[in-house]
Amino acid sequence: MKKTVNKILVVALMLGTLSAGANTRFDGGVSKNSKLINKGSHIIITDHNGTVLYSGELKTSNDLTKIYDFSHLKNGIYSIEISKGYEIELTSIEIKNQMVKHLPESKIKLFKPVVRTEENKIIISKIATGTKAMSVKLYFEDELIYEDTVKGDAVLNRVYQLDNIKRGSYTAVITSDERVYKENFEI
Repeated sequence: MKKTVNKILVVALMLGTLSAGANTRFDGGVSKNSKLINKGSHIIITDHNGTVLYSGELKTSNDLTKIYDFSHLKNGIYSIEISKGYEIELTSIEIKNQMVKHLPESKIKLFKPVVRTEENKIIISKIATGTKAMSVKLYFEDELIYEDTVKGDAVLNRVYQLDNIKRGSYTAVITSDERVYKENFEI
């Protein structure tokens, strides 16, 4: 009797597990061919109006389809942004009749600027993608002290010599690829 009850429970659990993901079908590699999204990555899913449907940092590495349940979304195109370290990957998916299709032609890779300080110098580097320019504004104690536009082909680099006498809080605001990056630092 006890074995029969245990078998029934196991079968019920298996059926429940199998039917849990049955509402959404995947086409074009979203689940089968999608790469693992690494622990620590920040993911944002938006609709065609730019409304954020999901935003969060991953605590464990996982497949996109296990991070977010796409089954409740209406037909349309949705954007996915995955940010890890200095890299941002943008891609789109199409949902049609609860079928999710990855749109690989929409994939774009951007790179965030790298800001380093050495004594009274600030070094800003960025791999140029999309637009081959970046705007840099330097602030000391919330006051704009310098503004520059850096242009180039592959890598955008600039070294700024800061006043050795002005010690305190600085902020670098960098605009590139229609995004704004802000870095605070002390000298």
